[in-house]
Amino acid sequence: MASALLLSASACAATDQTSPESALIAVRLRNDAGASAGRNRVIVTPTNTNTDGQEASVDGSGEFTVSGAGTYLVRVIPRAGLLASAQLRVTVFLTPGERVRIDFTLYREGKNIEDQPAIVTPW
Repeated sequence: MASALLLSASACAATDQTSPESALIAVRLRNDAGASAGRNRVIVTPTNTNTDGQEASVDGSGEFTVSGAGTYLVRVIPRAGLLASAQLRVTVFLTPGERVRIDFTLYREGKNIEDQPAIVTPW
């Protein structure tokens, strides 16, 4: 049930697309019952440069504007009370102007964790 999501504009201030080359990664965080997983840390890091990544405390969903084409690692760090499967990280390759959404599932304590891949979809 672990799946990757994209973040909404309420998640971080870096959501303005300032150029056509910019790309957008939206992350959605849900619990195993399908409801918002609440506030959790999300980190987006370019993998092909030495550039620092972006980190935000995301409340259910949020968006990250990235500089453009490239490969990015998106990781979710669950808050207390939620458990993570091994699939709370995903690598995506973006072209200039591309928009993707990644859906992640976090598990409430006491629930069985299923190791399913994150879901990445064009958006």
